[in-house]
Amino acid sequence: MSNSKVHLGIIKDLLALKVTEANMLRDNGTIPLTVNFDNGMSALLDMSHPRAAVWANMISRLQRNNQPTYIEIDADTDMITRLCIPIATKVIAIRTNAEGTVEVALSASDALYFLHSDAPDFDKLHHAIQQAKDTGTTILVTATFHNFDIVDVRALPQFVASQGPFGPLPDPEPIVPVSQERCMELFNMVSAETCVTGSMKSPCIAYKYPYSGCNVRAHLMCYMMRAAGATPEKMWISPGLRAKTSNAPQCMVGWGWHVAPTLLVIQPGGALEKMVLDPSLCDGPVTVAYWKSLQGNPNATLTPAQWEGYNFLAKGTATQQEADDEMENYREWLTDLWRESPPPYKCPQ
Repeated sequence: MSNSKVHLGIIKDLLALKVTEANMLRDNGTIPLTVNFDNGMSALLDMSHPRAAVWANMISRLQRNNQPTYIEIDADTDMITRLCIPIATKVIAIRTNAEGTVEVALSASDALYFLHSDAPDFDKLHHAIQQAKDTGTTILVTATFHNFDIVDVRALPQFVASQGPFGPLPDPEPIVPVSQERCMELFNMVSAETCVTGSMKSPCIAYKYPYSGCNVRAHLMCYMMRAAGATPEKMWISPGLRAKTSNAPQCMVGWGWHVAPTLLVIQPGGALEKMVLDPSLCDGPVTVAYWKSLQGNPNATLTPAQWEGYNFLAKGTATQQEADDEMENYREWLTDLWRESPPPYKCPQ
């Protein structure tokens, strides 16, 4: 980023997108698009860039929703070289691994974030993260897509709303057990909504984007199951998770926490047992113990909760529309991840 300038703020308009659309199509998408920011700055999006189409969709949606954007701009050409989405969050945990990389768990995202020792402004960023953890302060954290390498940490600007509960949780309702057959039917129903190559539109769920978004996936699954007459709950697990997956090129993802829906299932002989429905990890319903074993930390804590809880450890709820709006992030990130080759990736058995 030696010859770059940074804009972190609100996108003012995309008028240039509309003005140049005809030329863009005529010239096979090679004409740069102009993005204007609230502080008077502007930047160009090179439509020949391999990530340009995804970035254009992200920029358009972020502008419509008045959400902040972090953009790095080449100082000589004014071309956008990096786009990230900052999040307002509290810091849950910090640890330094054997390689000297700082691993950071955040309340607003299940992904494990990384601050590498050779990162620019490492000491400044590390201090800001540690101070936020010590004081319980909400900060604005920006990281790269997929790798979740931290590039910016700052105090929460006035134009960014602090991510708190979406609304109070209602009183819990009675849980009605289902048969093993019905549990499998419900699993098949929700897993069938997975996003596939060439179709990333609502209401598909980005199960194959394993890095982040489990709370959104779980919430949408619960709405689907409730519409089918079931009474799901959720199971949260934290901290320090490592899960194997063929949906990531690295064949493994790190999570600060994870969550999935559960159903109370009638077992042979009449006993009742909670089963976890997690298409991002499993091909069918599994026991809570088995689900925990897949996540690489035998000392992790399991926390059952009612289905409405949306944020970390069931703090606050969200409507189905709010969850689907947030799922759009993960549909876009999945499109970006798949732009070269879709999963499954070749991973050791």
